[in-house]
Amino acid sequence: MNQCIGLLYFTIINLMTMSNKIYINGRFLTQKLSGVQRHAFELSKHLSEIDKNKIILLVPSKSVIRKEYYYKFNILSLGINTGHLWEQIDLPFFLLNKKKAILINFTNSSPVIFKNKISTIHDLSVIENKDWFSFTYRFFYKNFIPLFLKTSKRIFTDSYFSKNQLIKRYKLKSDLIDVIYCASSIKKNKFIKDEKSEKFILFIGGSSKRKNLKNLVKAFTLIDTKIKLKIVGKSTDNINSDYILDNDRIEFLDSVSNDLLEYLYTNAIMLVFPSFYEGFGLPPLEAMSCGCPVVASNIPVLKEVYDDAILYFDPYNIDSIKDTIAKVLCDKKLRKIMIEKGLEKTEKYSWENSANKIFNLITNKI
Repeated sequence: MNQCIGLLYFTIINLMTMSNKIYINGRFLTQKLSGVQRHAFELSKHLSEIDKNKIILLVPSKSVIRKEYYYKFNILSLGINTGHLWEQIDLPFFLLNKKKAILINFTNSSPVIFKNKISTIHDLSVIENKDWFSFTYRFFYKNFIPLFLKTSKRIFTDSYFSKNQLIKRYKLKSDLIDVIYCASSIKKNKFIKDEKSEKFILFIGGSSKRKNLKNLVKAFTLIDTKIKLKIVGKSTDNINSDYILDNDRIEFLDSVSNDLLEYLYTNAIMLVFPSFYEGFGLPPLEAMSCGCPVVASNIPVLKEVYDDAILYFDPYNIDSIKDTIAKVLCDKKLRKIMIEKGLEKTEKYSWENSANKIFNLITNKI
């Protein structure tokens, strides 16, 4: 009799434990590590550190987890498909058999037919301007974002700017959208400034028209200086035809390792961030973590996130970009003030705090 009661107790506890699991859409683990994937990786890692037994990442059985995702997650492989098919078919059918299962999605996509989920929409850049993305990419997200939103219990986004954009465009209730700020993954003081390093200005980002590299290069060529502009980004396709690239003061580094990126942040005179549109804008925060001054576009989201820690310019005005860069180049005292403000600002954002906010939201509201 006692054995039967003990077995029944064990079974009930086991079922309760299974129903309390938090599942994360881990498809990002099979994708190259970039901004959105790093966001998903860091939040998944810090959520796992809160309660590793409770957090399970679901991944496609036929896909390989990339080596750059070095953390030892609780991983469950499932399904026979990969990519979007896995996300829209295999993933939801697995979850439909799990009583009270909750799914977190961090990468702008989620299974439409499974409704007990949280979806993350980082920003609406794909809706904002049709010239910034390919037709296929834009067509997919233009049609699927409303479905992701409609079938989710809650929505995560990167800033109050993005939250207001979502409310305005899709008529969503404010209390269903949670702002989960990003953070820097760079460890402070890992590198010491190399005084023998050549002097350079830094740009981080691809050549998407949204990143506004063309206007930066035009502004830079008007500055009378021997200092280099180092551009870190995968491609420069949309500006390759411009004569302004035939300049020995401009250096393209393509993709770089994390260590080299941190070295560049540490030794750059400044980071220039001229984007037309962002949902958060992470490179300035990474630069600040390394003691690098930042000059950036005067767009609303950057003012929300960074306030007076950076110097702003009009991203559409070449002279405004040029004058702001020149001002910081010529004023060592100003750079020192900017570095101090930047380091102070980095204290506001951490992956740990964001993960705790998510965990508490799930525990108390879902």
